[in-house]
Amino acid sequence: MMNPFVDMDNYDIRSKFQGISNVSDLASFLQISRKSLAYYSNKKFTERHYEVFEIPKKSGGTRIIEAPKDAIKLIQRKLAYAISLNYTPLNCVAGFAQGRGVTYGAKKHRKQREVLNFDLDNFFPSIFKSSATMITNS
Repeated sequence: MMNPFVDMDNYDIRSKFQGISNVSDLASFLQISRKSLAYYSNKKFTERHYEVFEIPKKSGGTRIIEAPKDAIKLIQRKLAYAISLNYTPLNCVAGFAQGRGVTYGAKKHRKQREVLNFDLDNFFPSIFKSSATMITNS
């Protein structure tokens, strides 16, 4: 993952991220104004920040894609990058962990008699966009 921050190295990103305690700190960290942060985090405007389209599935039917527009994408990349610098997953975690994948996860179950594998149908559309919480100003 490439550093999406302008003029900040990994040490600065890590320490500034750990120091976030209110909305102003978060906006400053993301290199946007408080007004912009309020706009991009307001659930009333969610539809404006994503391009919605359908793509065909191999198995038939279509999949709905909600792709973030550039401003939201940059905010998400900055947060993902900062979290990746501040979080080390447990050894048992395989999914969405850098350097780990299906093979890493499968090795943990190599000598097991049975392994259950399942996929949650329509998982992402089932998550409410309003479930995110805003940091309160202190």
